[in-house]
Amino acid sequence: DGIRDVAVTGVQTCALPIFKAPVIEVHISNVHAREDFRKISYVSAKSVGSIVGLGLKGYALATEWFIAKAGAIQ
Repeated sequence: DGIRDVAVTGVQTCALPIFKAPVIEVHISNVHAREDFRKISYVSAKSVGSIVGLGLKGYALATEWFIAKAGAIQ
């Protein structure tokens, strides 16, 4: 499991089909309230969830989810 910075979405999406760990898409700003080109995500369709517009708290929330998931597996 891991947290990836999606700022480089277009470059890294080619690796998603072979990446087996869960992915959470995190955006610091609300991309849906910004320019149209920012609303296109190739990651969200392959991710278990998306967190947008919550600032750096989004990374903390994603981390909490991964910790809870790891605890549920053990």
